[in-house]
Amino acid sequence: MKSSILIKRLLELDPEGNIEVFVGGSDIYFVDKLPYYYDGKPDILIKDESRQDYNVIGVKQMDKGEKIELKTFSLDDVIFDDDKDKNIYEGDESFQERLDKYRTSRNEILREVDFGSFWDFVVDKLNKSIFKSDLELFFNKYEKQLRRSGFSSIVSSVKDKQWRYWADCIKLEDGKLKYVEGFEDKNYNEISKNRT
Repeated sequence: MKSSILIKRLLELDPEGNIEVFVGGSDIYFVDKLPYYYDGKPDILIKDESRQDYNVIGVKQMDKGEKIELKTFSLDDVIFDDDKDKNIYEGDESFQERLDKYRTSRNEILREVDFGSFWDFVVDKLNKSIFKSDLELFFNKYEKQLRRSGFSSIVSSVKDKQWRYWADCIKLEDGKLKYVEGFEDKNYNEISKNRT
């Protein structure tokens, strides 16, 4: 749909411009103008404008020019974007259920990512061969402490930060992993300053 047609239709439906607009049930976060090829060439519906009923007769791929994208941001996007700084959530019981579901899912995914990063650290950095079940037991026991250094290992800088932290709060003793009890974030901050 051309921007001129979209604007015309929006003004027909809401002349005063006060009604919230959604795309597929999600709120619009911002509008962006991009080259047609950015993030993949989009598909354009071919319509028979002479028909008043369902008028889609085909699809073509856009191969030149620019495109306008309506960027949406849904509840699950907000949660997965790290909602620790967001504290306004208003809705009915079903909204709260979705909120709890997304938070649980987010925490499970980030925990898996962190455990995978921890596995890499033990095998690659400590050169320690260890059964996954044993490593999971260790991770479960000290998960709160091990995750102090950052919530996600997806960003490489956070991963590096975690690995520096783990290198100082974990030691090998009699061939087994040991957590250095009493290790605090202030110690990590001091150590990381000296290493940079």
